[in-house]
Amino acid sequence: MTASITEQILTALQTAITNQTAIVGGRVYRDRAEAFIRDECPAILIEPDTETPTGETTAARITDCSCAS
Repeated sequence: MTASITEQILTALQTAITNQTAIVGGRVYRDRAEAFIRDECPAILIEPDTETPTGETTAARITDCSCAS
């Protein structure tokens, strides 16, 4: 089964960020239920804003886990 357009875009975004952002060391996630722990930081979590087609532009939410003290 083919992934949705949204999923294809988010997967491409994850690949691009992983390949171009050395500071996160490959810690770019598309799906994560548990909170980041200090040893996993810095990291980036990419989530879709919505999967429901509305005719409007939707955005991805990118969460930066810098684990600042």
